[in-house]
Amino acid sequence: MRVLAPLTALDAALLFGLSGLAWIGAFALFVILYGPLLVGRRRA
Repeated sequence: MRVLAPLTALDAALLFGLSGLAWIGAFALFVILYGPLLVGRRRA
């Protein structure tokens, strides 16, 4: 989204904001899925 924002007829600021929200969402999903694996106890 961020790369194509200046090339579209849509508001670039809106697309930059949506791009940021997409990154935040992706990182949150990563933390939810892999956080417990990385913080949890190791098996012997």
